[in-house]
Amino acid sequence: MLKKTLTIFVLLLVTTSLVFSQAAKQVFDKAPKPVFESLALEKANGGSNPVLPHTATAVLIGKMWNAYSTQASYTNQIFTDPFSGLISVVHRVDRTGAGSGRIVYQGSDDGGANWTSQIGPMNLAPWNAGRHPNIVLSNPTKSTTPGDQIPVAGWAELSTSWYWYQFAKDQTFGAGTFTQYIDSTYYPGDEMFVNTQGHVFAVVPLITYEQDGTNNHLFKSTDGGATWTKTSLSKDVDFNNDTWNGTKGFINKNGVGYIVVEGQKPGESFYTFGYKKTTDDGATWDATWTWVNPFTLSPLAGNVHALNYEVDAIVDGAGNLHFAGTFVDTVSGANTGIYHIWGDGTTWQAEKIASVNRTSMSLPGGLSTLNEVEFATNWDGSIVVLKWCDVPTPTDTLYDVFMTPVYGAQKNVQNITNTPAVHEKYSQMSAWGYMTDATTFRVDCMYTIFGNGDTNDLAEAELWYLSGVTFQVTSVDDKIAQPAKFELEQNYPNPFNPATTIRFTLPEKSLVTLKVYDMLGREVTTLVNDVKEAGTHVVKFAGKDLPSGMYLYTISAGNYTATKKMMLVK
Repeated sequence: MLKKTLTIFVLLLVTTSLVFSQAAKQVFDKAPKPVFESLALEKANGGSNPVLPHTATAVLIGKMWNAYSTQASYTNQIFTDPFSGLISVVHRVDRTGAGSGRIVYQGSDDGGANWTSQIGPMNLAPWNAGRHPNIVLSNPTKSTTPGDQIPVAGWAELSTSWYWYQFAKDQTFGAGTFTQYIDSTYYPGDEMFVNTQGHVFAVVPLITYEQDGTNNHLFKSTDGGATWTKTSLSKDVDFNNDTWNGTKGFINKNGVGYIVVEGQKPGESFYTFGYKKTTDDGATWDATWTWVNPFTLSPLAGNVHALNYEVDAIVDGAGNLHFAGTFVDTVSGANTGIYHIWGDGTTWQAEKIASVNRTSMSLPGGLSTLNEVEFATNWDGSIVVLKWCDVPTPTDTLYDVFMTPVYGAQKNVQNITNTPAVHEKYSQMSAWGYMTDATTFRVDCMYTIFGNGDTNDLAEAELWYLSGVTFQVTSVDDKIAQPAKFELEQNYPNPFNPATTIRFTLPEKSLVTLKVYDMLGREVTTLVNDVKEAGTHVVKFAGKDLPSGMYLYTISAGNYTATKKMMLVK
């Protein structure tokens, strides 16, 4: 059994030793290390103050060479196996040996109360300059025994500049017997993810584009990370002026998945999100990107104007894509906040989850962090929880971790930590969580404390796990809720040249006509004349052959009629 002694700032050091249910897998030497109990957030509601349904406890996972293992939530340092509940965390090694870039992993089989010692290094000689690591657990048999899973990690190796990308797998969890794969000409990669068969996927950006203009490769391993194949995922021409901003990938229990990118659609100057979809467990993906413009959806339309870096996406059990990020009101600031967008590829809805008091945070060493928006779901996809960080009030200076269910349970924004003296930043949450019983969903989240009292980015840093964070699964509609009323939205952009988008919503199946007129009342074109299902529909109007000026567009659906103006400016 691996042995480990950790000294922490508590009055009493308690050491216990627990093992796997299988004696052959005795890799966990565990010491419970609670340092603080979070204050239960009281939420005023008509005079009553109900406390949180759980109280989070911070547990020290381990130490890192410095704070640079994680600088964005685009990496997944933490990953939970949804079948066994085993948690894995990957990071750069602590200061016990030479070389800051040795990559190690740790694990917990008891909900984060206790953690293994460092297992590794995973990078084999001569590689020892790993940066920004990712980890997943491959569990092709869906074993419920912790330790049967295969840890697979990926990271960039820093030489004189970015060039090498490395994958490594352990034989089994805790074995310390690694198989390595190296490829060249790559930057640090984005989150890794798995499919229903335990196949592993990774999106890795190229430093120099290939002759066909490829700027991202999709790596895939069907043998738990031992061997890899790669295909072109995106090209330079897929984005406006090379504005690719990172990807998120996720495949649900039915083999329906999305790879989501934040970027600028060709011909547009603002950031939205696009996706490629799979319906066959990642065997094939869409050939082209489908773009979604959240700025046309209520309540975002007219209220927010920009999307912050660091977004997340996940797929629920019904196959709906959920997307979230910090959207910024650049005019008054009043509408800046965390927004949730979800849909099935045809119908899209949006909601504001919470306002935020800070959209970025300056840190020691000239670093910064954003709101760190991330999702978690269970294997059935029956609940989706959203996490972000923010200061509790405009005058506070330290982040807390906030969460709320957005699907499968009643929304209730909660300050999970509420710790005035602790700065929870560089937080990461596993995209998979674990059902501890039939209705209790555990989310697994960690954060970073810098060295020397949280003041030095280059001193030995710490990783902390939030233990005991659970949510109750209630009821789930497998279909997206239908709109409650007819609505014709303002076209976007407006003014426009040469084309614009018109959206309308129907609460029921209806015969729809949508026509465009000039200001003299002459019909210019009929955009829609057909029966449409309930939901939100999008129509493009191109005015390249029309003169500049004001135009009207009118909808008729059932007993509903509406007219709006739009301006073509050439």
